[in-house]
Amino acid sequence: MQASTHSEGDVCGTSARASLWTRSVRGLFLALYPLFIFLAAACTDSGGTANSTQVEPVEQGPIRWNTEVLARIPQPPAAELGLSEEDLAPPADGSGVRRIEDRSGPVGRIPELSTRELPPRTRAPLDPARESYLREPVHVSVEESMVDLEGEEIPIRVPILENYLKQYLRRAGFPVDGPPEKARFHVRGRLDSAFHTTMQFKTTTVSYRVRGVAYIALSEPDGKELERFEVPETFADSVEDEASAFTELRRYAAKLLWELLFREGTHVGNPDIQMLIDLLAVGPMVGAEDATTETILEQLVAHGFEAVPYLIEAVADTRAVRMPTSHPGVDERTPNALKIYHVADKALEEIFQKVSRMTLETPTDHRVVVLKGWENEWRRFCAPFRNAP
Repeated sequence: MQASTHSEGDVCGTSARASLWTRSVRGLFLALYPLFIFLAAACTDSGGTANSTQVEPVEQGPIRWNTEVLARIPQPPAAELGLSEEDLAPPADGSGVRRIEDRSGPVGRIPELSTRELPPRTRAPLDPARESYLREPVHVSVEESMVDLEGEEIPIRVPILENYLKQYLRRAGFPVDGPPEKARFHVRGRLDSAFHTTMQFKTTTVSYRVRGVAYIALSEPDGKELERFEVPETFADSVEDEASAFTELRRYAAKLLWELLFREGTHVGNPDIQMLIDLLAVGPMVGAEDATTETILEQLVAHGFEAVPYLIEAVADTRAVRMPTSHPGVDERTPNALKIYHVADKALEEIFQKVSRMTLETPTDHRVVVLKGWENEWRRFCAPFRNAP
């Protein structure tokens, strides 16, 4: 959504940093935007599971990559593309593959998976009626200030920074909408932002830059501060206008503050989980000479529900995996083929005992669907995230 002068845009989205070349990228994004919206909406409407088809429980066994399944499932689940039960019916010729078309035109050849084609269960399936994830109540109070290029303070009409932090906390299992007196933790913070510079081409302003400094603190109900993190200075740019630059800065600051609180803090987050994810991108090191991608995967899965918010964020992590791996299709000729999002997706499959069908070749637009599917699956077990406004 484009923000008008001195007003805020939407309160949920992803952070973006614009520069001069953004015009061409923005044009490409606008052209592809309807496809992204359709895929995300289809996944949401479908109920959001990565793949509800299951096989009977089998003996417990070590985590392994299923070469056959990885090779046979190039597309995301048909249900996540908004297809009906009739669409999923096997074709009369018994080929197991059906040509499907919907309102948006052909969506490709969707493989039909039989029970034997699915990887075996490695543990009992989860039931939201018995298992759930709920952390301590948190009260969030964050202040913001914005000063425009004229030196005038801009009124805060939508508390973007606070809204984003609340949503991050909900996804991590923390209720944030209760009364302050019942909160186990209090999160307070502040972002001070101001116009910085413009970039000119001849007599035309082609980019606006704003700067900001921020902090976030976690405290006990009695006011005792437990943790404090600071962002000393950060910038955001926009080719639209000054107001858009402020909106991007506020989103970006929320992301930075949340990562500090959740990935480095020890009260709201668990740094050990993030360390395992980061270790995948670092590769073998002193003290972890015997570590492999598979052993790290097992450790992530062992954390269970506590790891899910980290893994959902990691589904968007495009760093290459540097740890040794037995993943099919990865060797010395393709050292960068396996990404952290592949490992995060596999860990989520193991935790939820569902199949997302992500492969090494899964394109970005399908990964958006997979990410949305895992978020929807997590909502079944995480009430604060499920009940988010």
